[in-house]
Amino acid sequence: MVDEYEKSNALGFDWVEATSGERLVLEMGEIRYPSNDVSLLAGEVALALRGTLDGAVWEIIRDNYPGDFSRVAQQVCFPIFNSEPAWTRKANYRLPKAPPVLVARIRRCQPFVQTSGYPVSMLALLRDTNDKDKHRRSVGLNAKVDDGIALNAVHSPDPEVKSAVTAWLKSGMTMAQADPESGLVVFDSVVPEFVESVRARGEPDIELRIEVEGGKHLPIREIGRMIDYVEQVLWYVQAGAPEQSNYLDNATLFEPRALDLNMRHNS
Repeated sequence: MVDEYEKSNALGFDWVEATSGERLVLEMGEIRYPSNDVSLLAGEVALALRGTLDGAVWEIIRDNYPGDFSRVAQQVCFPIFNSEPAWTRKANYRLPKAPPVLVARIRRCQPFVQTSGYPVSMLALLRDTNDKDKHRRSVGLNAKVDDGIALNAVHSPDPEVKSAVTAWLKSGMTMAQADPESGLVVFDSVVPEFVESVRARGEPDIELRIEVEGGKHLPIREIGRMIDYVEQVLWYVQAGAPEQSNYLDNATLFEPRALDLNMRHNS
């Protein structure tokens, strides 16, 4: 589903031909948007991961609570805070009478302690994605679109000519200067004299991304890494194993699992 969309001609470009001295103009056709299933599935993943973290902490505190657990059961969760002051103010409420080792391990996983090599913590991204999704079970998607052209050009094999062709293509591209919309011109330039003829089509690189709070984005392919990360957090919180601790510090060094979003969504 994701692969098919990102590699398809989603922006509706047609092949255009021109010869030396003629204008080569590439414009978007009818834009095809990704299936709603992608957004729904991403939202369900975020809900499931958040629920797994909360459930694991809930069970540990329940099994160790020195009193009537039903009085605090509703407030228990896996807290995720961006700052230490927020942790100090609220952690005890979310982790009432929790074993000290559990509190220490959960603190170790907090965004303000480590980010695993990412600009922001994977747990912070999970929290923001889940918070955004709570009431609709889907998440907002957008696409990062980079300049790209599929090109068949007839010209001299001379290296200087090849360099000149590359420079000409770059000078005519306008993809990054505007949001995609039908009819948007993304390349407009006269074919130079050192190019005999050219056949071209807009072929931009498209990356689907989940919108999260604060203007941040998570490439949808990184959901596989988020699943791995939460799994390692769960193991670490429950057992404190060195292997999981090492992963939490160096998550970007590990290849994420392949994420299959090519299944059919059943509502």
